[in-house]
Amino acid sequence: MAYSKKQKARSKKNFENNIKSSYYESLIIEDFKVFKKIKFENFKKINIFLGANNSGKTSLLEAVFAHASGLNLLPIESRVIENRNQGQFNGAQHYGDTYLNLFHDSKDKKFILPLKAKFEAKLKDVPTAFKMELSFLPSAILSGLKPELIKNFNLATNAVKKLDYNLQGFKNINIEKIGELSVTLNAKKVSKDIFFPPETPTIQEAPFKSAYFADMINYIKTPKDVQIYSALKRLDLISDFVAEINSAFPEIIGIDLIPYPDGSQGGVSLKTKDGNILPLQTFGDGLRRFFSLTGEMIVHRDSVHCIEEIDATFHPKAHQELIRLLVKYSQTFNNQIFITSHSIEFADNILASLYGPQGYLKDNSEELLQVYTLRKIDNDIIQIMSMTGAEAYKNREKFQIELRE
Repeated sequence: MAYSKKQKARSKKNFENNIKSSYYESLIIEDFKVFKKIKFENFKKINIFLGANNSGKTSLLEAVFAHASGLNLLPIESRVIENRNQGQFNGAQHYGDTYLNLFHDSKDKKFILPLKAKFEAKLKDVPTAFKMELSFLPSAILSGLKPELIKNFNLATNAVKKLDYNLQGFKNINIEKIGELSVTLNAKKVSKDIFFPPETPTIQEAPFKSAYFADMINYIKTPKDVQIYSALKRLDLISDFVAEINSAFPEIIGIDLIPYPDGSQGGVSLKTKDGNILPLQTFGDGLRRFFSLTGEMIVHRDSVHCIEEIDATFHPKAHQELIRLLVKYSQTFNNQIFITSHSIEFADNILASLYGPQGYLKDNSEELLQVYTLRKIDNDIIQIMSMTGAEAYKNREKFQIELRE
């Protein structure tokens, strides 16, 4: 049966809408950072990953984020590769080393170029598996970083571009090619040359799924606060959002965006019970990060949210209100959340807030939470213990089972 162009376009649009409305159900990760090969299954709308340092928690968040980015190299470069150094690099080899370190260094695996990491994801109620490959072909300038590269000088052209101009006293700046980065998603491929100093990343394609990565310092960025306020105002959610913040921080009774006397835009300000109106940036890290994490759930709807070390900066009393609000917003705005934490106290607090006697989910028939514990055995083996939120709560209550390794 032959389909018309209109039917094909409608079918494609329906498929894209299914991807947008669905969420990750499983993910296989191969040769990416700490993972040689691992499979995560039974993802829910809220997924919490516990474990010791270097057990793979952040690598898992970055793998999810990379897959969601799809053929759009901009967030992969800026978030997964460059952000760990906050854009600060000593030279071409330092910059190139961050690309080499994307890939798992297995002691018993033959060194093959280009370096490749593979991901295979399944989405809930979507029959297609989405396979992605991230690859990097290093140039000769990086040959000194790994002995295996020394004999491969003809891998990627070691191009040097010279910029001969006079701008603020700079002349003859060498831009060195460190390699070629490629990403393939279900047989479609995009590539770009990588140079140092880094060039401004360019958008290649639309992402596979909308995704947002919240590390431990995102909340410091003032423009994000204004973006959140704008979304709240447009959706007429200011009053509701203030009430939610007030439940965790009782001294806060209002939010506003107040211009400066010269007419320039001011930042977000909060009104306190004692009548003061103070810039958000003058409050403590806990309140500012609470505002950021929950606000981004509204700004980035129908999205994957990767939240690193969620317990950082928060007093234990704020844990329950934070997780309750994240669960509420994940349902309201169709978001899937991936969270990491070192803290067993945080895990106990959220399990109690969701499944305890007054728990937000205790009467919910659909299981929304999955808890994973990661344990690194050696360089190539990471074990996973996984259970639903309800199972984790019962086991902690009854057996005091250790969720954190």
